[in-house]
Amino acid sequence: MARQADRDADLAGPKLRARLVLSTQYHSYVKNLAMAVIGKLEGHLDTLWPGGFVHFFAVRSICSLLFQAGFENIAVGRAGRIPPLVKTTVLSCTMPR
Repeated sequence: MARQADRDADLAGPKLRARLVLSTQYHSYVKNLAMAVIGKLEGHLDTLWPGGFVHFFAVRSICSLLFQAGFENIAVGRAGRIPPLVKTTVLSCTMPR
């Protein structure tokens, strides 16, 4: 009986956490304004081209969705270009087991 309990404990193992890392396009007021001035905003937001994004997320809304889904330790970073015109938002979070 002790062997069965040991085996069950081994199978349960430590509490593992799932990690999610995702990226999405970043849009700030400054970036949207710059794209509008050069006439590129409408075409950029169009979802009907091959590879077009179905939805653009604000950092606040995507963090809220992740939190509501049970994710924790949500961290946000940005990558590409100079700060006001950043290209990508990168999010990392964990899901407790």
